[in-house]
Amino acid sequence: MVFRLHNLMADVGTPFASLPFQSQGVVGRNTELRGSARASRLSLRIDDGNGPDGARLSAYGEIDFLGEVGDGANMRQVNGYQPRLRQAWMAADSGGDSGFLLLAGQAYSLVTPGRGKGMAGLQEALPPVVDDQAVVGTDFARQWQVRLVKDLGPVSLGVSIENPQTLWGNAIMPNGFTRFVATSVPHSSLGTTPISLDAVPDVAFKLTLDKSFGQFELFGLSRVFRLDDGPNGGTVSTTSLAGGVNARVPVSTNLDLSGSFSYGTGLGRYGAAQLPDATSDSAGKPVAIKALHAQAGLVYHPSSRWSAYLFGGVEMANEAGTDNVGGQIFGYGNPVRMNDGCTGSVTALERGLAFCNGDTQRVLEIAAGGWWTLHQGLQGRLQIGSQVGYVRRTLFADLNGLAPSADNWLLFTSLRYTPF
Repeated sequence: MVFRLHNLMADVGTPFASLPFQSQGVVGRNTELRGSARASRLSLRIDDGNGPDGARLSAYGEIDFLGEVGDGANMRQVNGYQPRLRQAWMAADSGGDSGFLLLAGQAYSLVTPGRGKGMAGLQEALPPVVDDQAVVGTDFARQWQVRLVKDLGPVSLGVSIENPQTLWGNAIMPNGFTRFVATSVPHSSLGTTPISLDAVPDVAFKLTLDKSFGQFELFGLSRVFRLDDGPNGGTVSTTSLAGGVNARVPVSTNLDLSGSFSYGTGLGRYGAAQLPDATSDSAGKPVAIKALHAQAGLVYHPSSRWSAYLFGGVEMANEAGTDNVGGQIFGYGNPVRMNDGCTGSVTALERGLAFCNGDTQRVLEIAAGGWWTLHQGLQGRLQIGSQVGYVRRTLFADLNGLAPSADNWLLFTSLRYTPF
């Protein structure tokens, strides 16, 4: 069950950067209540540990029904086509002294926080919340990749080449320039969904340290954003670099502390709030947007029967590529965009005019909840969970210094049965 104080027309995954202002019609003024079973998952895992010298092979597939159809479907962060293929990968672990792992397929990105030793599949450590979009400040994606990991005892090194997609910021393009390529030919599984113009994969690096006093991760991310060069022919590109740290520390036997921090350019689509990666300037050139993502959380688990959690996170984007030429407004975070009319009701003068069209600068969230095991048996576990959260979205200030915010209260409950 999902309840939101202001209607987002969303399922159990919250579109954090789309929080509406009350002036934006029936969406912002009304509450939202619905039940959903679309987050239900079907999965299959196969393991073979009988290889020579301890080599192990494994394969895993997982689907749910939270994907979109038609123009809403995309491959931005979680490949949201319906039914949604969450994960589908194969892995080979050499075992023995060599300590190499090769994983290929669709899995959680290497930037996703992990748990346990190494960087094998199914070791992602996302916040244990009901909201399918996790918590603001969480870096994650599920996408095609080829990952190679070297195990060095308590230390592991990994590199992954991953599917590139670009989330462009709110910016117009000079005449003749193209940001997307649309595919609508017969038998195309992409339909009319816009996809970005990419030629270079995203590359993620990670170093992990796993000790009794905690697990610590250091990661880097390299990306390339490309646009068609319009009347000049060819393409223009720009690169981005970002990095971050993840940590999980057992404060006591029943209390865990976790935290993450990332900073750099091109982080946008890897964050839970989905702020943009890049924009374009008045010359039609791509400009990577600098961003900061941070999160901290506590998980209290006094027994195997129940647990409680508290998380807080923020994602922030910087102004990029801003310029005004011939009455046209370029870039992301441009102060010329009007924030008048974001709050209150829409006046007759504002009807049909551009108002409340500023770009999102910051999204923050505080979420608290818990899980209670109703039954634990040989055939599985039955749990009930509840979560309450507060989210605030703030726009860049306009020329009058007006930087309005929209907020929302969220309430989730979930009944889950996990077999075996």
